[in-house]
Amino acid sequence: MKERATRWKDEWNDLPEGMRRFATRIGPTDEHVLLLGPPGSGKGYLARILHELSPRAGGPLVTRNCGVFTETPAEAQLFGHIKGAYTGATDSKPGVVAAAAGGTLFLDECGVLTHAIQAMFLIFLETGVFSRLGSQTVHKADIRIIAATNRDLGAAIAEGKFREDLVARIPFYYEVPPLRERRREIAGIVDCHFRANGR
Repeated sequence: MKERATRWKDEWNDLPEGMRRFATRIGPTDEHVLLLGPPGSGKGYLARILHELSPRAGGPLVTRNCGVFTETPAEAQLFGHIKGAYTGATDSKPGVVAAAAGGTLFLDECGVLTHAIQAMFLIFLETGVFSRLGSQTVHKADIRIIAATNRDLGAAIAEGKFREDLVARIPFYYEVPPLRERRREIAGIVDCHFRANGR
């Protein structure tokens, strides 16, 4: 399986054993995944490996940081919108869910999503269907979700800031160890970041 992750084959042996076991076991499945860990620990790096190992490797890997869902409604950025759905919506646009169809959607910093968006996303995870903001038309999208956060979701759930049923809907999670404990792979993570950004 690790041979399929051709972009990371040189760095594979530098990964912690637990991370390799998790990637080898969960990567080839179609299950949604939640990655936990501090900033800069390589959650996006692991998400790319999971995508490459999956049956969806030939499809898109769409990455979005939920922390930037501010200027435009988060609902529109996730699910798309039609013309006139809100002030400034001068045309219709698909969201990242539609863009990831047939592939993987990596939602970084999902812990900042509002309760309303969490509820919408829970419905999507349960049904696979969604509507664009301002439209009643129902669309389907076959995607795998890999979500990540550096927040303590247990505390957030206890404080009523995050939905327990949304976390329960994601069957697998992995706590990514801090990068200070994995110095051998720093170069690989940096290289992966620059490749992902076309540099």
